[in-house]
Amino acid sequence: MEQQRFPWQRRVFVLDDPPVRGRYGWPPSSAAGGVPLADERATALIVLRGERGMGKTVALRQEHEALLAGGASAAWLELKQCSTAQLAQTRLRKALTPPSEPGEWHVLLDGLDEGLNDLPQLDQFLEEALGELSEPDRKMLRLRITCRSARWPARREESLSELWGPDHFKIMGLAPLSRDDVTLADQAVGVPDTDPNPRARLTVMVNDLVKATGTTHRDVNARLNRRIGVRSRAGADEQVIRRAASAARSWLDELGSSG
Repeated sequence: MEQQRFPWQRRVFVLDDPPVRGRYGWPPSSAAGGVPLADERATALIVLRGERGMGKTVALRQEHEALLAGGASAAWLELKQCSTAQLAQTRLRKALTPPSEPGEWHVLLDGLDEGLNDLPQLDQFLEEALGELSEPDRKMLRLRITCRSARWPARREESLSELWGPDHFKIMGLAPLSRDDVTLADQAVGVPDTDPNPRARLTVMVNDLVKATGTTHRDVNARLNRRIGVRSRAGADEQVIRRAASAARSWLDELGSSG
């Protein structure tokens, strides 16, 4: 059964520099923790680590689709398909064959941990295939690898870093979902907002925003209206009020993270 895909954009961050979180534990929605992989295309090698089921493959597929849509050369390989030495060598060399056209080329390798389950020497075969590339080809390569944190072969970090230099190699993690992301998922699967009194909840949060920003109720309400794309909430139906409450919660998260 194919897993449902949600219309969110997964983001990544350098493991040594985790994203901030608001006072309610969510990343701020306007500057949600991390950046899309597309913003890291100047980096030659990125290893995206995280636990099983976090969404590493989703993030990698989003980048692959964006690359193809932009006309880039982008090869995709699921490393669990490299279950024997012969398959690994053949498929890695095929994925790591530079295109005939000059310029950057991208290779996205998904699930090194799954490949290592069947072939413990897979990381060695990958390093050998990379070592066979010419210096000019390797310089233009943009390589992305996903791997479960516990299975990442740390012994390869030094050798991979030597191929590109430490300034062009990043170990990254998957940023947590924001409140807005969760709202998108709720809408996608039809989970309703069941708060029986959204107007009262909104009133409390507007009062909190007035205190946090040092502005007036009028200013806070005007900004909330702009966030949800309405000119006024006078006589608004319950759905509009719920949207305003969600926007108020996100705003409070942003203020909490910057405070």
